[in-house]
Amino acid sequence: MKAHLTDVIVTFKDTVIHLLAYTVAYDFLKSKRIKLLNYFKDLYKNETINVIIEERKYEVEEGNQKVLSNSEIFEQMSLKNPLLKQLKQKLGMDFDL
Repeated sequence: MKAHLTDVIVTFKDTVIHLLAYTVAYDFLKSKRIKLLNYFKDLYKNETINVIIEERKYEVEEGNQKVLSNSEIFEQMSLKNPLLKQLKQKLGMDFDL
């Protein structure tokens, strides 16, 4: 949980504290919103403070959207380690089945 909270983007505008968090942290922060709100109101002695929590969406890289077949995965791995092809041949393995 602690690692997820470090990814939260916090912005301040006037009396609004805006928290932008990924799903795990978002769910946790939403459950603690009233405590956070009361904490900040007490800390700053200001009853007009508001805490807004929004869910941050993960960004998907455009180039990695294709799902690879077993053969394609093996080809990529064997480019990094050519001995894999020899092992595949010696064991008579076929990934296309």
